[in-house]
Amino acid sequence: MQKIKSVIIGISILLAFLCLLTAFFPRHILVTRSIVIGVRKDSIQALLEDFHRWPSWCTWMGTDSAVNRVYTPATDTHQATVTWYPKGHPENKMFISILQSEPGNIRLFYQFRNLLPAGGGFDLFEKKDSTILQWSLEVRLRWYPWEKISGVAMDKVWGTSMNESLGRLKHEVYGEAVAPDDDQDAR
Repeated sequence: MQKIKSVIIGISILLAFLCLLTAFFPRHILVTRSIVIGVRKDSIQALLEDFHRWPSWCTWMGTDSAVNRVYTPATDTHQATVTWYPKGHPENKMFISILQSEPGNIRLFYQFRNLLPAGGGFDLFEKKDSTILQWSLEVRLRWYPWEKISGVAMDKVWGTSMNESLGRLKHEVYGEAVAPDDDQDAR
């Protein structure tokens, strides 16, 4: 009985320490990735504003045939939105909406399963005949220790997916054409 009591006290102290430690972790995580694409920014912006083309380059939307997608066009009262249900289950609902779009800037609203709503978007900067495309995702975390600990790995996990998506987007823009030699990924 004494051993069980010692184990419970030890686990309680460990959990209390974990909660105290995570109190110093940030509640806002900003993940940003960028790439240089050798075309003018207006052609890239048009592709980013067309949610129907996102599944061909955005890894978040999945290529699985079981993914159901619903596209809602922009109206006077609603933003353009894409909603998808991974594995076809309504409880897995995720969506992205375009909050604002102006030349060189697209602001997005993200809702991913099990996370608070997130913000971010795309910034496009012209450099000669190329465009620097910067993609940002700002995630707010709850106070839960396990969620704040997951925030430590968020840049690695989400950033890797964003890098892969940007590479696919670059390929989508170039199509079968050979990319110019002077553009390198800007990270």
